[in-house]
This record gives sequence, C-alpha cells and structure tokens, in this order.
Amino acid sequence: MAPCMQMPFTYGAYRDMLRALKTQGYAFCGYEDWRDVEKSVILRHDIDFDTAAALEMAELEVREGVKSTYFALLRTGFYNPFERNCTEHLRRIVGLGHDVGLHFDETQYDEGENMPAAIEREAAALSGILEVPVRCVSMHRPSNVALEADWDVPGIVNSYSKELFHSFEYVSDSHRHWRKPVLDLIRSNECSHLHILTHPFWYGEIEASLKESLDRFSKRARAERVTFLDSNFTNLDEALDPACVMVSRVTLLQGARLRTDRLVLRSLRLDDAPDMFEYTSEPEVSQFLNWHPHRETEEAKSWIASKLARAEVDDLLLGMELRESSKLIGTVRAYHFDAVTSSCEISYALNPLYQGCGYMGEALRCLVDTCFEAVGVKRVVACIDCENAASVHVACRLGMERVSGGDFFTSIKGEERLQHTYSLKRRLQ
Repeated sequence: MAPCMQMPFTYGAYRDMLRALKTQGYAFCGYEDWRDVEKSVILRHDIDFDTAAALEMAELEVREGVKSTYFALLRTGFYNPFERNCTEHLRRIVGLGHDVGLHFDETQYDEGENMPAAIEREAAALSGILEVPVRCVSMHRPSNVALEADWDVPGIVNSYSKELFHSFEYVSDSHRHWRKPVLDLIRSNECSHLHILTHPFWYGEIEASLKESLDRFSKRARAERVTFLDSNFTNLDEALDPACVMVSRVTLLQGARLRTDRLVLRSLRLDDAPDMFEYTSEPEVSQFLNWHPHRETEEAKSWIASKLARAEVDDLLLGMELRESSKLIGTVRAYHFDAVTSSCEISYALNPLYQGCGYMGEALRCLVDTCFEAVGVKRVVACIDCENAASVHVACRLGMERVSGGDFFTSIKGEERLQHTYSLKRRLQ
C-alpha cells in the first residue's frame, strides 16, 4: 500500500475535511441514528487531554453546521470533569448540539472486575455532570480483551461494537498519525459509512509538531498548577518567584473568551483575515505604527499566523468580535507584564467603520479590569504617538493620565517619533 498522505493537523484542514464530506453527500450522524441513512459519517472525538481544545473544535463544527460526538474521560490524571471549568466546557459542547459520551479507561480497574457495570456507573456520573443522558461509550486505548468482549451495556452504544466495526470504514488520527488516507477515502465514494476518530488536542490554527504540542501542553499544565496554588494561598508571589506567578496567570488567559455587552474578546483565528484586512488596508490604522497598510488579505493572514506561531507567555493579544454578527472589528493587547513594577502595557486597533460607537472603550475596560483582577497588576500604561489624537482620546476616556517625564522617541517607519506615556493605576477596593 502506498504511504498515507497526512492531512495537516490544523483547524483549516479539518474544516476542509468537513466540507469534503458535505460535497460527497455524507450525512452527519450519531451512534443511534445511522442505520436508515444511505451514506453516513460518524465524527468521534476522544478528549484525552484537554476539554478546552474539545470545545474549540465543537465551536468550529457548529460554524460549519456539523454535529458530532465527544467522549470524556471520568478517571484521568489530565483533567477533572467535576472541576468547574471542565464541567463548563463539556456543558457548552452539549449546548452547541453535540453529543457527549463516556471515554472509558479499563486500566483504572483491576483484572476481573465487571466492566459493563463499571461503564454504567461512570456513565451515570457523567450524566449527572452534564445534566443530560449519556448514551454512548468509547474505549480509551482498548485491549484485545476489551475489543473481543464486545461489552453490552443496556441503553449505551459501544463505539467499538462488532456491529459498528463491520458496518463502517474506521479511520483514526491516533498518536497524531492518520493510518489511512482519510481525504482519499472521502473523495473515493467507495465507503457508504465512515467512522472518523480525531483527537482535538492535536489541532490548532497553525500546525504544531508532536513535540511542540506536548511542550505547549506541559507549560500550560504547569501554569494551571501554579494558579491552583494561587487560588489557595494568599500572597503566593511572596513564596514563589513573582514573575512565575504572573506569567502563569497570563498563560491561562491566552485561550480565554472575555465577554462584554456587545463584544467577545478571544484569540485570533486565521479565518479572521478578511475582516482584519478590511481595516489593516486603511492607511489611517497604521499611520503611527511600524507597519505599512496591507495590500491583500494574505498579508493579514500571514500577520495572524506569525502572532500565533510566536505567542509569548507574557503577551495577551485578543480579537474584538461583535457578539451579534461574529465579525472581527479590531484587536486589543496587553503585554510587557512586569512583576517587579506590577505593570503591563496595552495597545489597540479598531476598524474605522466602527469608531465613535464606544466599542474600543468597552473592550479596553474589559481588558484592563482583567489585568487588574486576574493578573494582579497595579498599573497599566500606553505609549501613544504625540499626534495620535484618537488614541489619546480613548486612553483618557478610560481614565488614563499622561505621565510626567514619560516622553520618549522611537523609530516609526524610519522616522523618530515623539511618544507620550499614559498610565492608569488600579483603585484599591
């Protein structure tokens, strides 16, 4: 057999796969409604490491009009479905219209235990968390014994049942490697029923190697541990390195979604490029910045890709998305977090079509409050060109004041430009 051509592990490639399935006439089914469908696909996602990554993929699928099934582990060292954030992630996946089933790990039990009974107990517990019935189970790294046993659990479909394996062509990206050419199978029209397993953990806006993915996960896991300590110890930054504590707080915000009355502040995506180009192509937006107007959408896409590829641990760059239309209208950024001075710097850019509506003030107030409350900085600064009246107006409306002695020169497009420093101090309650 010829070597399997690997589909990239990116959201864009996954989106293309979904569209290929639609083009070829596949109906997206669950584990209970495929039998009467002439040409069906079951999309299965095993949540082995990270519920936040699963939610990201679930939201992508909703934007594509697709329903799938996510399987959550109840007993694992990587996440806790009973923990508040994990519970929220799983419930939001259900709220988006997807199914959530049990990912069962037989190695958590002694040999000889009644596995169907254990599955029933875990499914009941997961159902209690989700507040909806759990009607399907997948096995986590199943043994030959588990596969041969074909465990039958009343009211719960086993995704490894002999019926499903005999009826479907099974394709998996386990260990970040497609063992069959999934896109070729889809486009061949030779398979009337496809069962596609993916692991959301491996996917991102830009492709990361296995090493890069695991390294990123390890760093985030460390940040989570530090923030758990942070929530249980007063003045943790007096016991641990203050910079480590601050960076951990920022790291956990990098994948967060901050909501205001009219906006969602969230990580940038490559498919934001057309919306971003709408304003980065305008000369007035980059007039006081060190880059020239974009001439084509691909430049905006490349800029986003570069930021995603080189994300710094002390850099919080968020897109401003209109809640009503999901359109990107600008960005806000908090960076240069400094534990010694307990400060950070902010910057911002807005589509001129949306100026004068209070959007930037709304976004910056949310960002600044997050820096004060969640990160713990005591001062936020902004460095603004002396002729940038619009940005000065926004800063002053936010409550920032010009810093005496804070003027300096910097090179902008080869010209030395005078910058004023504005500052906002946190008000103690």
